[in-house]
Amino acid sequence: MKTNLWHRRVALVSTIFLLISAVTGLLWAYAAHLYLRTDYQKKKNGITTPAFRAAKITPQAALESAFKTGDTTKVEHITLLREGGRLVYLIAMQKGAKQKPALVDALTGMKLSPIDDRFASQIATEYVKAPATVASVKTLATYVTMTGRELKDVLEVTFNESSHPKIILDRSSGANVDEVDGARKFQYWVRKLHQFQFFGTKKELTAIPGLALLFLTITGVMILWRRYKPKKRPS
Repeated sequence: MKTNLWHRRVALVSTIFLLISAVTGLLWAYAAHLYLRTDYQKKKNGITTPAFRAAKITPQAALESAFKTGDTTKVEHITLLREGGRLVYLIAMQKGAKQKPALVDALTGMKLSPIDDRFASQIATEYVKAPATVASVKTLATYVTMTGRELKDVLEVTFNESSHPKIILDRSSGANVDEVDGARKFQYWVRKLHQFQFFGTKKELTAIPGLALLFLTITGVMILWRRYKPKKRPS
């Protein structure tokens, strides 16, 4: 009868894990319909910016502004962009094994990298629905995303909106490298709970409900066999 006892005990405990998996699985699958936006890291409003034809600085002049004397950096490409109300050249450069982008103002020729707090606020504002007010701008030498990716030398722009959105910008290129708000944090915890990522593990703990189901299947078959197995007839 111990098989029946352990079958019930494991069934009771595994029910908790299965309910967690079911609920978080549904929240994860239908996140876009329930609470999660689909426009993260996309510009939602534009700031009045000069037209591309207004550029006064040539690409060559922009390169001269971005380079230092004797610099051996290799230029990969240069692009004219509209960022944060400014017309800028984004210069993608390769120095050794590292990529080192730079921004240059297309009207004045001034090198903008690393971008300052004011320009960062203007860029970040384009990624938040208007009206939006900046609460703070922080320079971070290292930033770790919720998924564990490590970013270097970024600016964290926080807004006063109810969901406290944060826009993370690369200080060299002004690129939006991460965007976080209350809904995205909740989504992260839903995914983490669904995959049982606790105590420094990744997906190893998902073996618990899996093994529990295997145990219940085996003990269930044993219980049914004992109940319905043919009885020996007396000779």
